[in-house]
Amino acid sequence: MLVMIFKVNNQFFGIDITYLHEVIKRQKITPIQDSGTYVAGVTDVRGKLYTCVDINGILYDKRSSWSKDQLFLLTCCNNSLISFIVDGAENVVNIDDDSFDFSFKQMIPNSSVEAVFRYNNNLVSLLDVQYLYERLGNT
Repeated sequence: MLVMIFKVNNQFFGIDITYLHEVIKRQKITPIQDSGTYVAGVTDVRGKLYTCVDINGILYDKRSSWSKDQLFLLTCCNNSLISFIVDGAENVVNIDDDSFDFSFKQMIPNSSVEAVFRYNNNLVSLLDVQYLYERLGNT
């Protein structure tokens, strides 16, 4: 599986690149009133509106400190466009299916983490993009 590895709050995470359209520098976000901890607002990328979601808000239940160095991971799932705000992108890597440990998801089924794996001597949490989209749809 091809995985985009990125950082949030000094920890490594990954997403299946099937959902990833593009990685761009963070741009202007138009806030949405009463949007809660996850949704930072919306942004226009080449005429398409993306909902900007603070991954830090989902994973740690607190908003990120905004930085010009942050990136947008532009994603699509079930025809919805979401821009995940992350602290930095590392690399796209091909992870062998045998390298994933899915036991975490079995122990905690309602988790945004689908599996864990090692990359350059670091543990990486593979995010379950479909679960994240569903969770966002219920907020």
